[in-house]
Amino acid sequence: MLDELRHKMAVGGMAQNPLLATLLCLAFSPNPSRLPLSFPLRRVEVYERMLEGLLGEWGQAKATGTDARPPRGLIPAKLRLLEEWV
Repeated sequence: MLDELRHKMAVGGMAQNPLLATLLCLAFSPNPSRLPLSFPLRRVEVYERMLEGLLGEWGQAKATGTDARPPRGLIPAKLRLLEEWV
């Protein structure tokens, strides 16, 4: 993880902020139930991954210790709702 942060400067700068560093760890930490993720080159891709996690992908899995995820269409529906507010 540290090696990737050193080579991807745009994302590495995010790790200097404690809140963003925590979200980076949540979004890209190894998980035995899925393939390891590598950091994208662009910040927008990192924010997208974090937002998906915060909108529901992480909620159930972190709270119960299981890998239960919301239905596939729920996260895009939440994103459309948020887009209406912006």
